[in-house]
Amino acid sequence: MNRFFISDVNINIGDTLILNDIDIVNHIINVLRLDKFNKIEIVSNDKIEYIAEILSYSKKEVLINVIDVIEIERELSANITLFQGLPKAKKLETIVQKTVECGVYEITPINMRYCVKKIDKKSDKIIERLNKISLSAAEQSKRSYVPVVNDLKNFVDILDSLSSFDMVLLLDEREKSKKIKDLENEIKLCKKIAIIVGSEGGIAEDEREKLNSKAVSITLGNRILRTETAAIYALSQLGYILN
Repeated sequence: MNRFFISDVNINIGDTLILNDIDIVNHIINVLRLDKFNKIEIVSNDKIEYIAEILSYSKKEVLINVIDVIEIERELSANITLFQGLPKAKKLETIVQKTVECGVYEITPINMRYCVKKIDKKSDKIIERLNKISLSAAEQSKRSYVPVVNDLKNFVDILDSLSSFDMVLLLDEREKSKKIKDLENEIKLCKKIAIIVGSEGGIAEDEREKLNSKAVSITLGNRILRTETAAIYALSQLGYILN
């Protein structure tokens, strides 16, 4: 069944709801071509999942009846925030899509010294597109939460916020021994974890020094991974531990 995130809260079985978000209505009617009595999944704004049946529809709205609650825990036991060094646009889209599928909670693109791409006037449109990709990936992977892609930030602007996390992991190609699995017991106790990934150009020495007292440097193995691969690979390992 197809999944849709809606703004309603405090939904009960038997409730009749009107879906009037134009993107949802268009997707149900024109893309999926669903009809009366077809079933869909909806996720309320309080992160509860339901099964609903289509009662009727028009060009502007879809009327549904809530028939059941889905009682499955789909989210990880810790919220993982990805601080991603800004790569080229298409790579960032891939990172958002795949890390959302892997269970990331929040994504903040950051401008680092060796970024090939820099923050520009188009950033608002880029972030808007990335949030749409996040929504699509959350629907496809049956998430009960849509991860937010935050506005682009400069590296120095995230440093103070790192103290709010139980653990901060820096993916560092210079680290040779410490791996995610070595921290498994500590990770299982965490509720908030941050991952910092450099861009295509890697991490500058002054950035590494600023993170020395704030983050644990880890390796993902003996191979050097592309920036878009590193984030996905790290999330999949954390997801295995926290699932």
